Amino acid sequence: MRRRTKLGIGSLAAAVCLATGTAVVATAPASAGSGNMTVFAGKLKAGAFKAAGPATKVALNSPHGVAFDRNTSGDPWAQYEFISDTAFCSVRAVDDLGNLTTIVNAGKHKKNFCGPATPGTASTSLLNAPHGVTYDRIHHQLYIADTGNADVVDVDLTTSTPTLSICPNVLTTSQPLIAPVALSVHGSTGDLYVADTGADIVAHYSYPCSGSAPDIVAGVYGTSGFNGDAQPCTTALLSDPD
Repeated sequence: MRRRTKLGIGSLAAAVCLATGTAVVATAPASAGSGNMTVFAGKLKAGAFKAAGPATKVALNSPHGVAFDRNTSGDPWAQYEFISDTAFCSVRAVDDLGNLTTIVNAGKHKKNFCGPATPGTASTSLLNAPHGVTYDRIHHQLYIADTGNADVVDVDLTTSTPTLSICPNVLTTSQPLIAPVALSVHGSTGDLYVADTGADIVAHYSYPCSGSAPDIVAGVYGTSGFNGDAQPCTTALLSDPD
């Protein structure tokens, strides 16, 4: 498996590994040595974009992020794995039966299929090189690091047709996000944390992300490096956090 990019624990207590070089997403039992790795999305050979179908029959193109909900009670999206399909500028969802659908940017992908995100119906919006994804199981929001657009995108999954909005991308310090790549949601509050590898910071959004500008909780904007241990978070230097 070439160029493994992300690792996590999925809804079925399995380790989930994204292999960018072979354009597949695979699972393995979380217990070491207890089983073999199995591809559950993507094909080993490159292929044309397809919006839906059996997950192992649909080509992916440089997947970089995966998200899931391990709490299966009362959540209609609990059995889904979400995948950021970076080079296809899309976000996919795979259900527990192995069926893949495209949540964001399900267009024909013949040309100009990457570009600025537009608020509204998620399936018709473009993205530009999305990387990290994370799922807020409390509020049923899917967040996407739309890296090429320097944005964080919020997909509302509470509606019958998922809708997309764009979180503010200018910090409380009046500086813009540069290259958000990784995301994490606080399990009880829904607050969102964003690693911006271009600005060398971690930013924080209070829930909902549309309500206010993000603030810096770690790192010094635009300054990369290491200035020792035991530093206050906002004066400690980071280097390409992702």
